[in-house]
Amino acid sequence: MNIAIIPTVREIYKDQLELCVDKRIFFLFNKVFKNKCSFKILNGLNNIENEKLIVILGGNTISNISKKKKNKIRSSLDEKYFLQAKKAGIKIVGICHGAQYIASLFGAKFKKSKSHVNKLHKIKFDKKDYMVNSYHNYIFSSYGKKILPLATCDDKSIEFFKINNFEIYGILWHPERYKRIKKLDLKILRKICN
Repeated sequence: MNIAIIPTVREIYKDQLELCVDKRIFFLFNKVFKNKCSFKILNGLNNIENEKLIVILGGNTISNISKKKKNKIRSSLDEKYFLQAKKAGIKIVGICHGAQYIASLFGAKFKKSKSHVNKLHKIKFDKKDYMVNSYHNYIFSSYGKKILPLATCDDKSIEFFKINNFEIYGILWHPERYKRIKKLDLKILRKICN
């Protein structure tokens, strides 16, 4: 499986920025695809070629909420590669920030929430309850007609969704941040990525 990753943009020192990827994402997708993965980090200078999956990582705040330089740069990376992938019919999975970015393109609006920052909370998926981590500051206040909720939290906020008529998904928790990968995450990622 050829996977391209859109990295996080991080400030390392006053106005000095770097692209970074949490190495746990490689472990996660190698587990999902049984070590049959190759990875490309999309840095703004390269293009999508033979990739089968684009992963828009977490980190950063979407630029229509925060105008910081790092978020604007991140947004330009997200936009460039999202449009390439969508045009080429490549599957797209957004994690946390990536999910919020995707949802914003399809009409979602957001509001600040303290109940989702650095916490575990319950979601309902396939009529079952699961506990997932949460690190995002914003939740959906409304969402567009193309966004199909697949899992929701107790406060009715969307935690996992699909874009109707496209192979585009958003996961608001971080499946890569657990010490041991959860069966739920393997199930979801294997289902949507195959």
